[in-house]
Amino acid sequence: PDDTLGVDLTGGYMVRIDWNRTPGWNSPFSQPNSPNIYTYFQHTYPRWDAMHPTQQQYIRSYIDSFEVALHGPQYQDPELGWRRFAAENTFIDYLILNEISKNVDGYRLSTYFFKDKDDAAAGGKLQMGPPCDYDLAFYNADYCEAFQTYGFAFNINYVCTDAGVPFWWEKLMSDTLFTQNLACRWHTLRQTTLKNGHFFGMVDSMAQVVNEAQERNFLKWPILGKYVWPNPGVLPPTYTGEVNKMKAWVNSRFAWLDATFGQFTPQVSAAFSAISGNALSWTFQTPQTPGYSYTWDFGDGTSGNQPLAEHSFPSPGTYKVKLTVTTPFGCSSTSEQTINVAILGTQGADLPEGFKVYPNPAQDVVYVAMPEDFARSCTITLTNMLGQQVVSLEPVQAGHQVAIPVKSLPQGAYMLDLQGADQRVTTMVLIKI
Repeated sequence: PDDTLGVDLTGGYMVRIDWNRTPGWNSPFSQPNSPNIYTYFQHTYPRWDAMHPTQQQYIRSYIDSFEVALHGPQYQDPELGWRRFAAENTFIDYLILNEISKNVDGYRLSTYFFKDKDDAAAGGKLQMGPPCDYDLAFYNADYCEAFQTYGFAFNINYVCTDAGVPFWWEKLMSDTLFTQNLACRWHTLRQTTLKNGHFFGMVDSMAQVVNEAQERNFLKWPILGKYVWPNPGVLPPTYTGEVNKMKAWVNSRFAWLDATFGQFTPQVSAAFSAISGNALSWTFQTPQTPGYSYTWDFGDGTSGNQPLAEHSFPSPGTYKVKLTVTTPFGCSSTSEQTINVAILGTQGADLPEGFKVYPNPAQDVVYVAMPEDFARSCTITLTNMLGQQVVSLEPVQAGHQVAIPVKSLPQGAYMLDLQGADQRVTTMVLIKI
């Protein structure tokens, strides 16, 4: 109760949505499909009777601000919207947990969230959790469609109008970036923790741990195969049957979520440009998106992690340059270009098979011949040693000989760059007067 000033006032709070048992306050916004029901927030920690009025007012004002931002017209704005007040990753993970289990009490009972001080690692934003009260989850409730493998648990208000889920989740699911991040997080988890084999392995392991205890339990309370509120579906007569029943339900639930979340997956581009400064030095670049990570593999044992990469290859040769772009929530895309680095000392040296550049040195015209399979079309550029592009021909039909007039160019060394659809050839051309 003494933390009423400065940063000390800003954190150490836990609030919950639950049966109305302790003092709190009502949301100013009604619930979906329930225009006369307003979510009731309860002080959980510190206890309401141990809080200073200043603390009570602070956390209420903060949650009110979050709701106003989420309910408002600019809710998707990264600076002005709800993300100013809430840690998105915790809302995504909380939603996934409630949806894989289709928790009939999720979002509306035993629903906790907390706020740390502003100088904490999460920046003092509102975070969901800890998760609690899953005894009626994972196909263990026969009401409000909690037993169905399809449909979102947060939409329970449309099935049972007095369910009590706040507007948060429906509104969040109309936020394009939120649904994209949700899809990416789901995809990542489905490759690891929520992969079918891994998840069902955990289920079997836990079932084995309590196997001896379940025998004593059902000897004392012989309820297998008998209806106990609110058991759904066919009631197996054995413990193994109960475990398999749940696993079959989860398998179908995962399939529905795969299809549904998959619709929100963003298109992540890893396309990049490659520009040669000289034969060995190259500049690789891809458009930058805030929060994305970039991983370059230059094909020579080295790597980079910026959207703009300056790279020098160790020697002439053919290199496969690969870029992987990853979103903050795990979606990724990879693209690759073949870079042919060649330095000509004499006519035709070090060029890939099927390519010819002649004469070299040249005075009036440089001829370039390309193989038929190089690309359907390609661009040809000539760049001086200052990095200035002095000739650009595009598109040029591959498989034809191309004449490049160079009579007007100053004497010196130039980089000739041939760029196809997925391959690039670079060589040096000498021009003499």
